[in-house]
Amino acid sequence: MSTGRFGKAWSGRAAAGAAMVVVAVQLLPLPLAVRNLTYYAVALACLRAAWRPAIALPTRYRLVLAAPFAVFAAGETLDIGGDFVGHPLPLSGLLSAFWLPAYALMGALGLRALASRRHRDGLGPLLDALIVSVGVSVLLLGWVDEGGGVQLFSTGTFWGVYDAVLVGVACGLLPGLRGQPPAAWMLLGAFVANLVADVVAYELVSVPHAEEVSNALWALFYVLLIGTLRSPSLRPAVARIGLTRAPGPLRIALLGVALLAPTALLLMEEHEPIADIGLVVVSSVLLTGLIMARLGLLLRTVSLAARELETEVRRDPLTDLPNRRSWDFTLARAIASAQPFCVAILDLDAFKAYNDRLGHQAGDELLCATAFAWSGRLRKGEVVARWGGEEFALLVPGGLDSAQERVEDVRRAVPFGATCSAGLTAWAPGETPDVLLERADEALYAAKRGGRDRLVIASPPHAQALAR
Repeated sequence: MSTGRFGKAWSGRAAAGAAMVVVAVQLLPLPLAVRNLTYYAVALACLRAAWRPAIALPTRYRLVLAAPFAVFAAGETLDIGGDFVGHPLPLSGLLSAFWLPAYALMGALGLRALASRRHRDGLGPLLDALIVSVGVSVLLLGWVDEGGGVQLFSTGTFWGVYDAVLVGVACGLLPGLRGQPPAAWMLLGAFVANLVADVVAYELVSVPHAEEVSNALWALFYVLLIGTLRSPSLRPAVARIGLTRAPGPLRIALLGVALLAPTALLLMEEHEPIADIGLVVVSSVLLTGLIMARLGLLLRTVSLAARELETEVRRDPLTDLPNRRSWDFTLARAIASAQPFCVAILDLDAFKAYNDRLGHQAGDELLCATAFAWSGRLRKGEVVARWGGEEFALLVPGGLDSAQERVEDVRRAVPFGATCSAGLTAWAPGETPDVLLERADEALYAAKRGGRDRLVIASPPHAQALAR
């Protein structure tokens, strides 16, 4: 592991080893002072890791990142100080005034990171996180309710909501479980450990050793956050936030749980009067709105993907001109219109020799430059496409006289001192595309046999008949 400006990096094994040590210290029957000092040291180490993470950040970003952990450390100082002087502080009192804002800051940082993702579906991960947050909040608040309905501004309500937001942030950050770097796994583990610790501390307090278990889980929360912030995989983990990826089984499962949360709350009430009907109604409205917004983004994503796919299918990847498939469609549409038009097939002269002399890269550059030059000379209704290899096809509305002038203008635009030959013909009513293109191709080969760098015109069948 390397040591640099931003502190010593943590490998996955180092994080696992530290986690086992701090958990063991909290669970073993050691003196309270030892357990408290170990816990406090881990909390301070987490603050230091947030101030000096494994990636370089401007000072203002480090201040924002370290802010929630500074508030956590202040609360831990009060908590452990109270134990040392023999006056333990209750979790729902002064300590919550420190820890709840720290939770809020962490949740806000996570949601802000999701909102800034460079995602095709824009705010999709943020909406997923909000849907999961609302659903998990409903389940947690319904569970902690003791029959009198959820108290909106109670400490338990705030804890439940903040825990749910952290779960939602983890869901948004991790589209799937496969291929995630260790830093992402440790972040997910930290949020899960924190959620379970809060449940044990506030709802299972009468269970034997609940305090030791909750402290061990909170210590694990800090250690895993240190591992996340100091992991060499933090940079690739952050980079993956910007990737476009389909939601994996984890996010889909959490979204399913969130959507069923109001129904589950009603089932939790069994046949008793529903004290939390307001919670059910509000959560249902919120989930409906968020789901509609998410569906709108998904439809937009599908529409954009379909348009991009259509563009890719109809464009030549090298020159960005319409490809053979697109040309066939254009030609069929021109024939269906029954309006007069001409077709020319153009071929770059001695292209193989050019490739052999200067290399394939130079040949590609000539093709691209030619396509760019010709595209810039097109007039309304004219279409140029890559026919294949060094051959191009040109459609010009109107008769042969005007088309001849247009083809000559295009031929003169070949860059890098190269030349091209062309075969031109006009469409005869009732003629199929294959017959039309075969005649243009024959005219092209006549131009090649005649010495290259020239245009040969092939008259349509009715014109030939009149000439005889």
